[in-house]
Amino acid sequence: VAEKVLYLKDIGSETCKTFDWSAAVSHMDTTIWVVKNRIDPGEKLRVKIVKEICSDGMSDRTYQYSATVKLGDRELKGCAVKWGAVPYGEGD
Repeated sequence: VAEKVLYLKDIGSETCKTFDWSAAVSHMDTTIWVVKNRIDPGEKLRVKIVKEICSDGMSDRTYQYSATVKLGDRELKGCAVKWGAVPYGEGD
């Protein structure tokens, strides 16, 4: 049976946290998920995806979405594509 969960692996510490999946809230070009840690429900993970052109700064590729992931006082920012999509500039 497949569970609706989100796994977050911290490569630096080799730890993995499990969050219970919940429905996203969407408004215009922004989608946000706020999910609770399965072990520590007081810890929340916030994932924000915005439909806007995003550059990773390391290649000539551009992406269709920007992504921000926040856990506690840590915030990670980057780019994203829909599952199965190809970044702009790749495969041209």
